[in-house]
Amino acid sequence: MTADAEEIPRPDDDVLCYHEAGHAVMSVLVGRKVLFVDVDSGEDHEGTPHHGLTSSPPLKAHRVTGTKKEGHYLRDVLLEAQIALAGPVANALCASVPLKIDLRDPDYGKAWYAMSGYLQTDQGQEIFETTEPTGDDITDAVYGLAQVVEKMLTEHWEAVNRVVVALSTERSLTGARLHQLVKAGDSPPTTTP
Repeated sequence: MTADAEEIPRPDDDVLCYHEAGHAVMSVLVGRKVLFVDVDSGEDHEGTPHHGLTSSPPLKAHRVTGTKKEGHYLRDVLLEAQIALAGPVANALCASVPLKIDLRDPDYGKAWYAMSGYLQTDQGQEIFETTEPTGDDITDAVYGLAQVVEKMLTEHWEAVNRVVVALSTERSLTGARLHQLVKAGDSPPTTTP
């Protein structure tokens, strides 16, 4: 992952752009509808200071409970964990440092919370071969999911860089603009006869 230093802000100059680009690109990759992403602090609809990703429906820290343990709901829980992990993973990739799981980071906390519920389902227990997940099991599952996120972002690193450049200059991107930036490299090159 090399980038032209004049075009792409380095992480020590604009860590936030890489972080939010990671969340945003992952959202597009997993099919989440993004309303906008921004790097300037503002206020959300409730007046709370906010920057980052706004999606529909909003991302939540889910825990699998009650009757919502099957199919579509489980998929949503895992996708939200992937999106949460994508910000810190993008920062680690850009800085070329190993990923460190720090549960004090809200993004890791969201992923840990989602995975703790997931591991208590039949599907989660089968995949991770555990019947009573411990904190270590959950952390291992989060780390495993972070590796999946790292692979996905690495495969789409050019898209991450396009989003970073746009965020660093435009400061806020609509969902349509984000989608355009992520998908820009997907078209096959045209040839002239």
